[in-house]
Amino acid sequence: SVQEFLLEKVVARQHAMGAPPGNKTWLFRLSRRVEAFIGIGCARVAVFVSRWPKKTIAWAVLACAVLCLGWLRFDDDTEEENLYTPQHTRAFWNERFVEDNFDDHDWSLVVLLNRKDGETNLLSKEAIGEAFDLYDAALALRTDDTALDDTSCAPVYWHDDDDDDALFPSDRRPHETSCQKRGILAYWQWNRALFEADDDLVTTINDRNATDCCDPTTRKVDLAAVAAKLDWDDDGRVVGIGALRFEFYTWEETYELQAKFDKRLRKLRFDTFQKPMPLTTYGIDKNYDWAFAFDRTLVLLAVVVIIAYAHIALKDFRSPEKSRTNVGTAAVVCVGMSTAAGFGLALATGAGFTPSTSVAIFMVFGIGLDDSFVVVNAIDDPLLDAPWYDPALSPLDNDATRVLDSGESVEDVTARRIVRTLRSSGPSITVTTVTDFCAFQC
Repeated sequence: SVQEFLLEKVVARQHAMGAPPGNKTWLFRLSRRVEAFIGIGCARVAVFVSRWPKKTIAWAVLACAVLCLGWLRFDDDTEEENLYTPQHTRAFWNERFVEDNFDDHDWSLVVLLNRKDGETNLLSKEAIGEAFDLYDAALALRTDDTALDDTSCAPVYWHDDDDDDALFPSDRRPHETSCQKRGILAYWQWNRALFEADDDLVTTINDRNATDCCDPTTRKVDLAAVAAKLDWDDDGRVVGIGALRFEFYTWEETYELQAKFDKRLRKLRFDTFQKPMPLTTYGIDKNYDWAFAFDRTLVLLAVVVIIAYAHIALKDFRSPEKSRTNVGTAAVVCVGMSTAAGFGLALATGAGFTPSTSVAIFMVFGIGLDDSFVVVNAIDDPLLDAPWYDPALSPLDNDATRVLDSGESVEDVTARRIVRTLRSSGPSITVTTVTDFCAFQC
C-alpha cells in the first residue's frame, strides 16, 4: 500500500543518514507519523489530479474566479492605525500632535511655518507681512461656491454687543461673520492695516491682555499656541520667534477644500519661511501614498526578478529534455491566481487593503515559487522511485524503459510520478505553509 511503501522509505532514509531504525524518541516517531499522514493525504490528492488534470484545472480556475469576486469590495485604507506603522514614525507623531493641540475640534486646517534658516527672526515686519500673504492666499481658496472664510468656516458664535464693546474698540471690532481661527495675526485682529500701523511688534506680542476675536477656546491671545522656538531677553520678554502655526476651523469636514488648501499652500514660497507645511486629512493621506509609492515600485521590480529567476533556474541549457521553463510559467500563473484569490477572500470578509499589504504580494510570490522548486526537485529524486529504479539511468530514462518494457501508457507512468512527487514534497510544503500562516497571524 501507499502507507507501507512510504514508511519503508522513511526507515530507509534514516538508515542511510546513519540513524539506527530503533531506539528513537517519541517526538521523532510522532514527527515521522505526521509526515507519513500528510504524505498519504498529498498522494491521494495527486491521484485525483493525475487522473483528471483538465477537471482539476477547471475547478481551480472556477474557485479562484469566485474568490476574486471579493475584489468588488476593494477599499484602499489609508488610516495610519491600520497600516502597521511603528509608533515612533512621523505619521503617528503628526496624529498625536493634532490630538494634543486641537481638543475636540473635529475639523480644522493647520499650516506650520518654519524660518528658512536657524537664525532668522520671524518677529519682523517682513516675516509677519508674509504671514499675512499666506493668510490672504488661504482666504482666497474656493470650491464651487464655498470659500474658506465664507460658509465653509466655523462662524464665531460667542460675540455679543456687550462683549464687543468691552473687548474691542469700535475701530478694532471683528466682523460679525468672522471665522474661528488661531494664529499670531490675532494680535492685530487679522487686519493688515492695523499691523502696518504697528511700530513696536515686540511690545504688541508681549501684551498678555491682547484680545482674540476668533479663537474658539479663549478670548485672549496665547502666544505659546501660535508660535514656537521663542527667544527671551533679560526682562523675560519674547524678542524672537522661529516658527508659526495657523489653524482654520471649518463648519464641517470638506475634503475638497482640504485638497485645495494643501496644494495651494505647498506651492507658496517666501523669503523668510521655508515651504509651508499644511496638516490636513488630505495631506496625511497623500503622505502615506507618497511614502508607499516608492516601496510599491520596488516590490513590482522584485516580483519581476522572481518571475525571471523562476524561468532561468528551471531551464536546463545542456539537456533540453530536463528543461522545465514551461513549469516556471505554470508556477507563476498558479501563484498569481492563488494570490488574487487570497486577497479576494480577505476583502470579502471585511479586511481592508492598505498600502503596506501590497508588500505581501512579493512575499507570497517568493514562498509560492519556492514550493515549485521543491516539487520540481522531488521529481528527479532517485529515492522516490520504486524498487525497479535503475540508478544507472536518469528518472526520465527509467520511466521510458517502463513504457517500452512493460507496455504501460505514458499517462499511467506520469500519474505515478506525480503521486510519488507530491507524496514526498507535500509534507515539507504543508508544514512550511502552516508555520508561515501562524507567523503572519502573530
